[in-house]
Amino acid sequence: MDLLGALVESVLWSALRPSILVPAALLGWWARRAWVVVAGAVVIAAVDFGLSLTEALPPGAERVLWLAPAGILAPLGTAYAAFRLRAWLAARDAAAPASVAVRLVRSGFGAVLGAVLGGVVGLGLGLAVVEIGQVSSHEGASGYLVVFGFLLPGMLIGLLSGAVIGWRRSVRVPQAT
Repeated sequence: MDLLGALVESVLWSALRPSILVPAALLGWWARRAWVVVAGAVVIAAVDFGLSLTEALPPGAERVLWLAPAGILAPLGTAYAAFRLRAWLAARDAAAPASVAVRLVRSGFGAVLGAVLGGVVGLGLGLAVVEIGQVSSHEGASGYLVVFGFLLPGMLIGLLSGAVIGWRRSVRVPQAT
């Protein structure tokens, strides 16, 4: 594979990695200025590069350090895309009145996103409780505790709160002209 092909493949694969995609998308969505997007992308790329230095390489492989600055392309592209998407949606939303259908769709998206985030938080808390409390894994006791004690309640709480937040955030406030 030639060098340019390797660079393109590296950028595309790193753009799909959750450790780059999630923080960059969140950064772009919540950033208010373009310079914040650039600075945040540099920080994400630097942290990712630092973490990659701690990983062992396969036998015979070596790091190509002079290509390290290209690591900023994936987080910068993702963050800028989220930044522009939010600006486009805000401009589009300001002109449209809020209908019940729009509120229901936003509530549905909020419910799905809330369920996923609540499930992740519940899973993390459950695994932490199992490790800290040294819960027995005999006949799946620790798994049952994590799933039924933390994951499902976390998903339910996230689903309900996401739906409520989605419904409430879609209310239009009349602007003074």
